[in-house]
Amino acid sequence: MSLGGRSFVLKELQPMIDRLDLGTWDGRIDRLESVVDSMSAVTAWAHLRTCYRHGACTPEELQRYVARAHWQRALPALAVRCSERALDQWSAFSRAYDSGAITRTLPPPEPSRRMMRA
Repeated sequence: MSLGGRSFVLKELQPMIDRLDLGTWDGRIDRLESVVDSMSAVTAWAHLRTCYRHGACTPEELQRYVARAHWQRALPALAVRCSERALDQWSAFSRAYDSGAITRTLPPPEPSRRMMRA
């Protein structure tokens, strides 16, 4: 929601707390893969639905692009670069945290009313 040029989230409309307890996957990789697959599909759909409104291509243009095979050849190398970058960022964060440079902790989020009713 926008008000006066600023964006806000209405907490009453926000879904339940977005958390995934990795401790409950019990070592079953199929369960973890299923969750990651679902989360990636939801994320992709959200981007597909809204990005073109902000100047990106339309869903139809994106479908045509994806239907071509040339981009798929570059995907494995891109995935490696992205994972290396994420690991580098995590390492930098860990060093900063361990050195005491990061001291502020955020309070846990308040449970939504929907969760409280359940």
